[in-house]
Amino acid sequence: MGQTPSTPTTSLLAEAETRRAQARHLRNEAVLQYSASRKAWEAGDRSSAASHKARRLQFQRDANLMDKEAADMAFRHYNGRYDGEEKVELTIDLHGLYVEEALGKLRAHLVRGKRWARQRGLRGGSMRVITGRGNRSKNGVAVIKPRVQEWCRTQGLRVEQPKNEGLLIVHFDADGGAVEQQRGKSWLWLWMLLGGGLVYYLGKRKFWR
Repeated sequence: MGQTPSTPTTSLLAEAETRRAQARHLRNEAVLQYSASRKAWEAGDRSSAASHKARRLQFQRDANLMDKEAADMAFRHYNGRYDGEEKVELTIDLHGLYVEEALGKLRAHLVRGKRWARQRGLRGGSMRVITGRGNRSKNGVAVIKPRVQEWCRTQGLRVEQPKNEGLLIVHFDADGGAVEQQRGKSWLWLWMLLGGGLVYYLGKRKFWR
């Protein structure tokens, strides 16, 4: 059954949207303070310039706080079953987050996923990452999904694209990503090649003596 407008998670999302609006307003105020600070500085009024700068920095701090609270609320709304340390739902929904917020949540989720796998004696696992199709983004172009894919590649994680365009399956190793494993294999092959060359060289010298 769908959620009614009075459900707690819907209220969370409404609160998150309110804080996003507050953050945008605070950032607009910060821009105004920046302009006022520059004008005061150019006019030689150093005291007023410093005062406007201090207000600008405070507006920015308040905006960051509003965005953080909004991100946490949106995350709780879309990840209602997300538990603490003992149980890890290996599905994470990144709806309602800005790109950097989404990547931060994903990093923390990957750490927990690896710990979850190690505690169960597993070599690795996979997790469902819901990025969305970008329907709510500007011009309907997905923003979070390509950044998640790029980040996963930098971490050596194998990403699978199912039929659902708003979903990614991320496969991880309990101790590291595929890149770390590949590096280990590369060093092994290099050691074998160098070792083989050394054996051949010593054998050849012994033969010709």
